[in-house]
Amino acid sequence: MNKEITIGFKPRLNINAIFTYRYKAQEMLDFEIGIRDINSNESEFIEKLLLDIFKDELHCLVDICKLSLCISCENEDFIKLPIIKKIFSRNGKYYFGDNGERDEVEDKIFQGIVEKIAVS
Repeated sequence: MNKEITIGFKPRLNINAIFTYRYKAQEMLDFEIGIRDINSNESEFIEKLLLDIFKDELHCLVDICKLSLCISCENEDFIKLPIIKKIFSRNGKYYFGDNGERDEVEDKIFQGIVEKIAVS
């Protein structure tokens, strides 16, 4: 059973994301977000992040083969959050290439996105 955590600050994350595509040039995007659900798991967090960024261009998501994230926060305690620890443990890199190249987390993210695109 997962224990819910609470925090005494509202983290605003500064994110630099690099999107590597199969068939077009890389794109870089800088943005700021608040963590809505610090108790979400890694695949849910990244999937929601991608769906929010590409909400008007969902079709672009299936062309991404790599996502690189650099995350910072004004409050240094953000690195203690489990979701941030998980992202940092993989150096902010997510690979969405062929099925054999994805780990379990990456595969959950990819499959979740494919399902969302199919119903849109």
